Amino acid sequence: MDINETEKEIRKNQKNEFGKLMNRVWKTWHARIKLANRLNDFSKKIEFMSALYSIAISIMTIFTITDTGSNNPFYVYMTSVLSFIVTGLVFYGNTMNLKDRYILAKDNYIKLNELYYILVDEYNKEDYSNFLKHTNSYNKYLKECENHTTNDYIEACLEDPESKGKINTFQINIYFIKKLLKQTLVGLVILFPIILVILSILLVLK
Repeated sequence: MDINETEKEIRKNQKNEFGKLMNRVWKTWHARIKLANRLNDFSKKIEFMSALYSIAISIMTIFTITDTGSNNPFYVYMTSVLSFIVTGLVFYGNTMNLKDRYILAKDNYIKLNELYYILVDEYNKEDYSNFLKHTNSYNKYLKECENHTTNDYIEACLEDPESKGKINTFQINIYFIKKLLKQTLVGLVILFPIILVILSILLVLK
């Protein structure tokens, strides 16, 4: 193999490695977007449910002090249950530190976005001289933020036709089952205080 062939082989390997780095950055970037969106969505759900349960407690308390409700232990018990749930939601939300985690994840995917487009520009120019520098930057960004979950990664891949084909059917099925269970649980938690308030009104009107 002559010198020209050796140089071509080296350039080819450099291009392949640079392309692989681009692909990793792209996937991580989109997975971190899903992570940030999930944290933000969860934070809003916790706030909404806390407000919803607090409103339900206020309504139940009013029924408790009325002549109709004062002799009915249902109101006292349910108000206690709702108060306990609100306390748990607030404590859980504060412990999970969702808003700060969301800000970190958002900052992280913005950095990955910038790195990706730098890589694209240099790849198109066939300039692979900064490969090690970009690899170190990528590894640094990975450590600056909590890692995305498998579901975040799968969700990101499902939006990309090329990546979607690399996920096996079992993983996709598990993803959708978990998503369905999560949505069902959230729905039940939201419906619970609404049902209690409706029952309370019916008892008062009875």
